Parts: sequence; structure tokens; C-alpha cells
Amino acid sequence: MPHGRIVRRTGRNICILALTLPLGLPLVSAVIEKKGSVIIMSNTAAEYQFDTRRNYLLSSVKRTGTKARAVTWQGFACVNNTNQWMRESATNFAVARIETNTARTSASLSVSMTNASARITRRYTLGTDADLSVSCEAIMDRTAPVSGYTEYFTLAETNTRLYYVERFLENDGFVTRMTAEIPPQSPAVSSPSEHLSPVFAVMERTGGIRFTSGGPYWFSVGHQKTTISGAFRFDRPETAFASSMTISPVEGTNECAAVYTHYTSSNRHASPTAAIAAVSGRVQAWWDVSTAKVFRCDPVPERKEPIMLSAAQGETESFTLVISTGFPLSMLIPKYTALTNGTNSIGPEQLSWSIVDSAIVGESMDGGWAGDVPDNLKKGRAFNCAPAIHQPLWITVRVPAATPAGVYHGGISIMSTKRTVIDIPLSVMVRLFAVTNRSTAAFFDTRSTQLDQYYGKSEGQVMRDRYADFCIDNRAAPSSPLYKTSLMWSGAAPITRYASNGVITNNIDFTEFDTAVDSYLTRTGYPFVLLNCFQIGYSRAIQNNRFGSKSEILTPVWTARATNFARALSLHLREKRWNSRVIFTLFEDPYPEHVKTVTDYAKLLRSIDADWRFMASGLYASALADVLSVISVPARAYNPAVMRPLREKGKATWVYAPPGYQLDAPGASVRLFYWWLWKEHIGAVMQGSINTWSELSTQDTADAHRSASWVLPNEAGPLSTLRFELTREGLEDNEYLHLLERLTAQAPAGAVKTNAERLLAEARALVPDVYTVNDFRNPDDRAAATHDLRNRIGDMIESLIAGSK
Repeated sequence: MPHGRIVRRTGRNICILALTLPLGLPLVSAVIEKKGSVIIMSNTAAEYQFDTRRNYLLSSVKRTGTKARAVTWQGFACVNNTNQWMRESATNFAVARIETNTARTSASLSVSMTNASARITRRYTLGTDADLSVSCEAIMDRTAPVSGYTEYFTLAETNTRLYYVERFLENDGFVTRMTAEIPPQSPAVSSPSEHLSPVFAVMERTGGIRFTSGGPYWFSVGHQKTTISGAFRFDRPETAFASSMTISPVEGTNECAAVYTHYTSSNRHASPTAAIAAVSGRVQAWWDVSTAKVFRCDPVPERKEPIMLSAAQGETESFTLVISTGFPLSMLIPKYTALTNGTNSIGPEQLSWSIVDSAIVGESMDGGWAGDVPDNLKKGRAFNCAPAIHQPLWITVRVPAATPAGVYHGGISIMSTKRTVIDIPLSVMVRLFAVTNRSTAAFFDTRSTQLDQYYGKSEGQVMRDRYADFCIDNRAAPSSPLYKTSLMWSGAAPITRYASNGVITNNIDFTEFDTAVDSYLTRTGYPFVLLNCFQIGYSRAIQNNRFGSKSEILTPVWTARATNFARALSLHLREKRWNSRVIFTLFEDPYPEHVKTVTDYAKLLRSIDADWRFMASGLYASALADVLSVISVPARAYNPAVMRPLREKGKATWVYAPPGYQLDAPGASVRLFYWWLWKEHIGAVMQGSINTWSELSTQDTADAHRSASWVLPNEAGPLSTLRFELTREGLEDNEYLHLLERLTAQAPAGAVKTNAERLLAEARALVPDVYTVNDFRNPDDRAAATHDLRNRIGDMIESLIAGSK
């Protein structure tokens, strides 16, 4: 069995925990030699090669007597004051000094590199065993302090592709579709502190390997995007940084190694919204608001405050509960008691929990986090805790719509197999108002091809409904009741047959259509429904459609088919009294050359029914604005100076593809987006896909940072993420704001009305006129401000309701 060693270095207090492996060979001190463009550091146990053409970065590793494996070390990256990432490469850094040293028991290679704003020194040390110790120091120019670091380490040769985001395709703890897994103990440092923790792991499913908390963790040869040895962002700029790791080839296969890392930074910072809720011996339970992302190595807060939530009737409220221990704990599960106010209760079935797991971010976007970022939510299963490595849990409380107002008290017990580890009090204040309206529609679609690819074609059909139900349960919905197939104009759409001149030859059966529309309106609570019956283009291109091929559009026969169907549909919708509740989508993202086609098409359909409303999503085009009732533009392209005048003319303004959903963005960038929708009077938000899983794509660039993957696949259906949970929270906040606005407008003049108007102004000031992710790069302040203002809005709504009575 391997045994451990501790190496300490004075000054930086850098601690390296490594493995010393008994390989059955006499161990002697290492030697260094140069062969061509490679420097080789070796002993009788292992050999490491460094490429002089790539700033002396590690290029291969092998145990003695085995074939060398290709290695890619992406190196050290940092953000300077121009917010640009600099890789440790010859392009960005010049090698200033090379030192080699061979002592009695070890050999070392030291490489120092500089550029205009940084000096980086990396030292490799090989002793008498197989372990390679790696340390890195960075000193930044004080005029350009660093705000982020990233190290990549990848063994790049493999016969099996390892997917980019390794962990979410699971079932009951076993990796079912992939061979790689990042351990939950990986450090991800939004507020870095001094810690010691394993970094990367790969699980081989065929070998049945499973890991619990603690180390070591192994990684094997894999796809270049699957490994990252450490990356993080500082909350405040730093001018110095040090890191260390140890690489250990593993006996039995040359495709595995164990890595430990240690980061040192003086920048310790606890979340201002976090608080300790309970302590039992060396076990602490602390909590934070839902908008604050909790990392496994964040400092434990010092302040104490019991968990008190506030929620409206019919609202779902969540928070992060964090378990920290001073000793290993295994097989833990939460157990709930009913929340009661003495008369009424909220049953334990209304509480649920998930393990907050991390997703890997190889390189940050817009200066956000990198490394392991909390996002994946694994539905309740037993979990383990390791010393100094927190385990965040996502706790959700659903308040039934009929729950009487009042303060309800209960608790959560963290149970091991034999005993109660810690009891945590929990209180929920139920508001005297409900959030049952749907003031802003959220249309989120799932990609059928991804469902079919993951679940299989027959099971994918079942999963379409399951994913749609999941959205509806979280205050969103598919964009259309005809979502059952990827061809949105088929499925529940009424079937028509035509003669050669375009006349309808069958009696149209609207039964399935009526059932789908009626169910959709009832379940979503939306005041309108989108119908794709007349859609002729998607994803910027003209498409084949229900009236013929794309080459036939607006030809005489095609036009006859479209107008005859339009007359029949208009008559039916008027009989059902749905005509005012329907919006027809015509085109998604038309290119400029398609504008005239869409314009002529809309005029043709409006000649059949003058009351019909049409929508086409895409960049704003004034010609389309003349014929469309709904203007839907990308959220990033929203221009208040253009959209506000359109609303004043009676046009509805919507947006699609909301920003802020990349993994490394703070939670506030998701939640406050729905405050912005309220501020700008935007009636709906649309997202074409919430399941663009890059793991099932042949393109490695698909869905960068999961910006279009808000739910994750599981054998039983969708798994949620922090980003999707914050979407629901944002939509509920949106209802608070609309309700406050309506009640304020109805309130009589006086102090309460004046205070309510000030609160609305404060809410508008919290979000910009033009929504960009960069507005939310101070996550702690945004999380605190969001939750404080939301609670005051709830109090004000209750004051206005009381005043109206």
C-alpha cells in the first residue's frame, strides 16, 4: 500500500501531501539530462520530460520500464489589469532563467519567466521515489495585480474519449455513460483560503472503481478538456500567489497518477450573507442565501443566525445548507420534521434536498470563476464529509398555495446510519399573499435530438413530457403545446390534406389540438399560447413547412394551402374563444434577405383574420416591426431606446437567449435577469434549448460553459442546477415586483404609497437598463442586496394589502 509524506517549505508555508509508491525497485537519486529539445529528469522509479520549446512545461511522464504517455500542461494563466488571460507560453512570457540542481537525494529544475507585468517561477523536484513535486510562484507588478489563476494539467493520449463535463451523467452514484469523474473534494476558490485538497479524479466504470471522501484521487490519460489541476478567481486583486502539487505515477498501470495541490493566499473572505445555524461538537451547520454560490473551501462564517426563510403562498424557497466537520463522516442524510405554527403545518414532504456538486470550468469567461464551480444538483442520496472540505446541500421548501400566513417552525437533522450528527432549526415565515400569477412568461424548450441521444428514441418520447412537466413545475413552460416532436408544426397540430389546387379535402379533426392547447393554458396559467402552425423558418434559415417545401413558399398553390388552413383555424379559434389568446410564430432568427418573405407572409395571414398576432424572433428590423405584434430580440441586443417607443405604440417586446447563464457567472446574474424583465416591461423570455449537452455533441465547442444547459440528464428524468433553481427564484421575484407595482398604483396617497414608490425605484436601480453579465461581478454585494430588497418588498406588499382593507 502507498504511504504518505509531508514536505514543508518555510516562508510560504506550502504543504505538499504526496504518495510514495513501493514499485519494487531500488530507489536512487534523480538525474537530469538534455536530449534535443527535451530535458529528462529521471530515477529508477519514474521519468519526466520537459519541452524546452514550450517554456519547459511537462510534456510526458512514465514509470520506469513503461511506454511514455503524452502530457499537455496548459500552464499558468493570470488576468492582468486589462482583463486578458495570459498563458504560460513563449508568446506571453520570455524564459528569463533556467536552473538545474542535482543533490544527493533529489534533482530539481527551476524555470523563471517574465513579461511586462508578471514574473512566474515554476520548480520541479524529483527525489528517490516516483513523485514529482511541482511548485509555482507568481509575482505581479503592483500596477497590474492579478485577479485570477488557472492551471491545466492533462494526460492527453487515450483510446476512450472522456467528456468535458464529467459528472452529471450518473445514476445512483455510478457513472453510467462516461469514464471520468471529478471528485467533490476539488478546490474551487471564489474566496480562496489556505487549504489542502485532492484535485482531479477519473473513474473507470468497467473496473467498478468508486470513491468516497478523502484521498488520494487518480486520473488517467484523457481528452484534453477533462483535466484541470486548479483554477480560481480572487475577490480582490493579488500581487503574489503560490501553489504546489505532487504528481505520482501509480503502480499497475502507466495511465494513472495521483495529484494533490495546495494553494496559499492571504485573501480570506467569508460570504456576508452566510451564518452558522447550529454546532454539535466538531460538526458545524451553516447556511447561505440561494443567490450566493458556496464553494467547498470557503471560510466558515463567524456570525451566527438561525435559518429563517420568508415565502409567499404557492412559492418555492431555497437556501444552501453547508455541513463542515473536523473528522470524516460517511453515509449522511437529512431528515425533516414538519414545519408548524401550532395550528397549521407544512408537511415534511414539501421539503427536498440535493447534493450541491461542482462542474468544471476550464477557463473563465468575462473574468468569472474557473476550476470547480458549484452548479450540479444531485437528488437526495447519502453523502460523505471530509475534514476542512465543506459539503453544501440545496434545501427547497415548497409552500402550498392554501397555507395560512404565519411563522412555521421545524428542523432538519443530519443523520448517519447510527445516530443524529446535528440538529438544525428551520423557520419559514409564510406571507399573507400568493404568487399564483404569471406576469412574465418563460418559454424554455428542450432539444429532442439530445433527449433521443441520451435516452434512446423511444424513451426520448417519454422524456419530452417529463422535461416539459419539470419546467411547468418551476414556473416556466415549453414554448408551444405542440412540443411533442422536434417538428413543431406536427404532433398535436391538426392534420390537413389538400387537393392539387390547395383546397382542403378532409374534415379537420381538432380534438388533439384542443386537448393540447386547453391543457397548456390551464397548467401554465399563461394568458396566451404560442402556436407554430404557420412557422416557415428556424435557426436563420427557410425550412420545409406544413404547406410544402421551402422552395414553394408564397407560390400560388402553397398560398392556397396556407390561406385555406388559416380560414379553418380562424373559425375554430373563434368558436373556442381562443383567438385573443393565440400568438403565431412565423420565423426564428431570419436573415435580412428573409425579411420581405416574412412581411408578405404576415400580411397574407392578417388578410384572413385581422385580429391575429404574429411574432418573429431575431435582430430588430423596422420592416418586420410594422407587421408583427410581438418583437422578440436577443437579450444581449435589447436596446431600450428602440424597444420602449415600440411598446408605447402597442407592440409587445420580448427577449430570448438570456445572458448570465454560463457556469462561472455569479448567481445574481441569473436571478436579477428576471428583475430586469420587470423593469423593462418585457412580457416573455424565450430559450431555445436548456439541454444543449456538449458531452453528446461531436463539437467540443458546443455549449461553452453550459450557457444553454440549465438541466442535466438522469435515468429518471431531468436533474436541476443552481442556475435553473435561481431561474425559478427570479420568476417568483418578478411576481413580487409586479404585485408591488399594481398595489402601489391602487394605493391612496400617503406615507405608505410614497415608501412603496421609493422601494420600486430602488428595485429599478438594482439592475441596469441594458443587461450584461459584467454588471454582476461583485457577487457578494449583489446577493446581499437582492435578498434584502426582496424581503422588504414582501413586507411592503403586506402593508399595502393591510391598508387596502
